[in-house]
Amino acid sequence: MGRFVIYVLILFMLAGCGSKLHIRTLYPSSVDTSFKNIKVVRFVNDDIFQTEYIKDELFNKTIDGKKIFNLNSEKSDVGLVGKVLKSSLSIETKYKEDKKNCILYAKENNKTKCLKYYTYPCEEQRYDVQTHIKLLAPNKKVLFSKIYKKFKNQKKCYKYGLYEVDFNRDKYKINPELALEIAKDVAYDLSPRYKNFYVTIIEEFDDKNNFYTKYHKNAFKKAVDLMSSNIHLATQAFLKLDHRVDGQSVEVLYNLALCFENNQEFRQAYNTYIKARNLCKNQEHCELIEQGLIRVKQNSNAKQKALRQIR
Repeated sequence: MGRFVIYVLILFMLAGCGSKLHIRTLYPSSVDTSFKNIKVVRFVNDDIFQTEYIKDELFNKTIDGKKIFNLNSEKSDVGLVGKVLKSSLSIETKYKEDKKNCILYAKENNKTKCLKYYTYPCEEQRYDVQTHIKLLAPNKKVLFSKIYKKFKNQKKCYKYGLYEVDFNRDKYKINPELALEIAKDVAYDLSPRYKNFYVTIIEEFDDKNNFYTKYHKNAFKKAVDLMSSNIHLATQAFLKLDHRVDGQSVEVLYNLALCFENNQEFRQAYNTYIKARNLCKNQEHCELIEQGLIRVKQNSNAKQKALRQIR
């Protein structure tokens, strides 16, 4: 009985999720100012290749196949300076018993009893790296400042052989790896990038509306199916269906707006959402439309700003 209830709940949850349309929009970097030429100054306290990793990540950063930055020390728009605040390893040692390896026995009532097991050390190792970067304008004004933190925990046991305390262990291997992760985060923050949205598709007409014919319903289903495979054909199908229903279908207008939004045609998307909102009576559909209007405004502004940054 319990399994049946769980099965029904899972089906209910999956049914409520609905299909989603993947919308990908260009967003600006975390820095308000536009820049292309960067002078990277060697970081203070850098013995983990932090400077080199950041240079490599920035140099190789592309968007739509186009390089974003030039590393130019002579003609630079901004300067990147930084300091490795922390590159450390902390170790906590605990001893464990090997229950299969008894080193001291005793006999009691003709039975053998282990008094002492072989013990071996285990280390809890924590590797930490913290790096502070600043992006400076030519007049030394700070345009961006952030402290990046990365860590890694690992456990190592030394069951056999001579145990020697080594306060470096894998520090010179792992901490540079953490520095590389930080470099990737730095390049991400300084670069325009794509942001993904997964937006609900209206898959059926409102049951309360008797306006739709069998032809309308079949054409709508085919157009919805096309949204996951060919957004261009889906757009044409919804445009045709919108004409057939004289622009009076909230569901058709909403999905058509999604198609425009996916194609980065934000003005058409916004205007189509407005038409849908003016007709909307279904509360759930109205909420989706309002979300679409907000999203289109944000994404349109973000894309314009991002394009200015990469010109």
